[in-house]
Amino acid sequence: MKWKNYNCENCFYFVTATLRNFTPLFLDKEIVSFVLRSLDYLRNNKGLKIYAYVVMPEHIHFIGSCKGKITTIVGDFKRFTSREIARYMEINNPMLFEKVKADAYKGQNYAIWQETFRSEVIYEKKFLEQKINYTHNNPVRRGLVANAGDWTYSSFNQIMSDNHSGTELFIDVMVSV
Repeated sequence: MKWKNYNCENCFYFVTATLRNFTPLFLDKEIVSFVLRSLDYLRNNKGLKIYAYVVMPEHIHFIGSCKGKITTIVGDFKRFTSREIARYMEINNPMLFEKVKADAYKGQNYAIWQETFRSEVIYEKKFLEQKINYTHNNPVRRGLVANAGDWTYSSFNQIMSDNHSGTELFIDVMVSV
């Protein structure tokens, strides 16, 4: 499915990026660490603000804003993480690396992410709250945990308790929608 992504100045976005063929690469903690460190790099160096996120076994959601185009930021994120994940898998999981090579799009050596991603502009506070709840409750809906706070790769506990211990990706404080 081809998604239309919108870019607007000073907007909040709900972003979804999915792994190619829904391969659950994010069951590997080291691979999740690449993703979280990359998002943190974009926060610290490229103007991305992240207000909520969840990393699921085969996709991520985050709510954020940025100074530039969201398509550029997410494109940079996907390119960098693709290289890091592929390098890691080639050494640590050659069988899975062969799968991502077989999943490659024409002209590529491997495919980690689906070609497209989705970014929805958030204009209203009610829609923002809905997307934050959707993000944090995604692992619960999938039956991966009983409570949103039990999922390790989520901003839920940071938001609910302002507890940042053991967190690889700090979230930003939201001013207003």
